[in-house]
Amino acid sequence: MEYREFEVPTPLRRYIRCVWQLRDPAPSQQVQVIYPDGCCELIVHLGTPMQAFEPAHGWHQQPPRLFAAQHRSAIRLMANPKLPANTLPELIALAKSKPGMLSYSTPGEGSVHHLSQELLNNA
Repeated sequence: MEYREFEVPTPLRRYIRCVWQLRDPAPSQQVQVIYPDGCCELIVHLGTPMQAFEPAHGWHQQPPRLFAAQHRSAIRLMANPKLPANTLPELIALAKSKPGMLSYSTPGEGSVHHLSQELLNNA
């Protein structure tokens, strides 16, 4: 596996911090942990697309071009002001007292938002 960084063209330096290339002549299905750095990535596979692993779905091939975003800031829990809960403990109590009444949304399975909700589901 070979990793290289390139100089960002001057007109793009305001928007792009790093341009890099990762070449792997023999990609394997070894899971690589990616630590979030708060940067978004535009990923273009020029050869064999990478395989992504999702616990609920297993391995799947990434699209040849994709935009990936990472999250590093605090997660905000927001609710309709008409909901009869003003604190997190009140929200948990309400959810336990009325199963199926509340719903939530996340940007995707395996996202920090999704995992946080799973923690709340087990509270």
